[in-house]
Amino acid sequence: MRQLNGRAMYVNNTRPLNIFFERILLKDIVRKCMQLFRRLEERVMTTSSLNASSQLLVGELLKRATHRSAFMDAFKYETEARTFQELDQRASHLAAWLMARGLKREDKVGFIMKNSLAIVEVFFGVALSGYAGVPVNFRLGAMELEYILNDSDCAILFIDEEYADIVWEMKERL
Repeated sequence: MRQLNGRAMYVNNTRPLNIFFERILLKDIVRKCMQLFRRLEERVMTTSSLNASSQLLVGELLKRATHRSAFMDAFKYETEARTFQELDQRASHLAAWLMARGLKREDKVGFIMKNSLAIVEVFFGVALSGYAGVPVNFRLGAMELEYILNDSDCAILFIDEEYADIVWEMKERL
């Protein structure tokens, strides 16, 4: 963990990955995830209760999918996979960790990560914690990253290890 002017920066220490899905953006991951959850809901819910489920929060959708299909693969990436139960456990652990940091309800949690299972876990962990997530495009240059990080005022920032030096260099300006 490194400190950035009183803000914590956490580095995902996994090895850099050759990303098969490199062109898929976070919004595509979220869209695919929502489609998967909807398909799961359709299998077990009636039409009237399916309409009510469209107003659930992302974290609640994960909990519901875990309850219904705990051992079904939620996400696969290269040779790794996470079942709904594993994803829920890891995201819940991260959510509890975030809440234990003493953040205020209006604080934001940023993340600069390439597509991987780690970004899915962070995304759902932030959603379960109730904080606002700020996904930042990993393809941005240093000036754009600095602008977005300053404008969003993230209390905590999760990054892949390869972005640690870039963010560390701009710490004085954040």
